[in-house]
Amino acid sequence: MSMDIQHIDVVIQIDAQRWLEYYRQPNVRVQVRALDGRLIELQATKLQPFVSHSGIVGTFRLTLDKKHKLLNIQRIASENS
Repeated sequence: MSMDIQHIDVVIQIDAQRWLEYYRQPNVRVQVRALDGRLIELQATKLQPFVSHSGIVGTFRLTLDKKHKLLNIQRIASENS
């Protein structure tokens, strides 16, 4: 059984104050821009593991299945890279 996996690299820049606004609202979706120009929308809660004191900043690789379900998020570059 083969799954068609898709990888999309996105840049995320959400400062700490804005993240708090997202965090306080249930079922909030965040829009981020892919490096290829596409606008991607995902649940804010999926970004929680990447929050630092400055918010969420970096380049991330989203892994999706053939139905566009998010399987994984991996940081591939940090704000200092």
